[in-house]
Amino acid sequence: MKNEAAYGSQNHSSPLEVAQFQRVGFYFYGSTKESEIFLVGDFNFWQAGTHRLVETDVLGGYSIVTEMPRGRHRYKFVVDGNWTQDSGNKCAEPDGFGGLNSVVTVSPLHACGNAAV
Repeated sequence: MKNEAAYGSQNHSSPLEVAQFQRVGFYFYGSTKESEIFLVGDFNFWQAGTHRLVETDVLGGYSIVTEMPRGRHRYKFVVDGNWTQDSGNKCAEPDGFGGLNSVVTVSPLHACGNAAV
């Protein structure tokens, strides 16, 4: 996952609203070219279909960059209908169904792009 500043986004109408969101990158590796992969989580009401990952390389890499509000978010990938934890993210918590949700925290960035301490 990679955080990027979301300054100047056309999706927000004021500097205060822009500061509340950041661009976050999610990456999934190990699928076939025919795979359909979605990002789902509490930020999109766990709805597959709204955040589709696109193929980024011939070795099975997929990615998406999306704007997310600041805070702590739980998420998973849906790969060809199968819900799976992000194996590249060690931060996880029980999902209530015997598995794990991955967790990402979106924090404010300084103008230079470094996370605030």
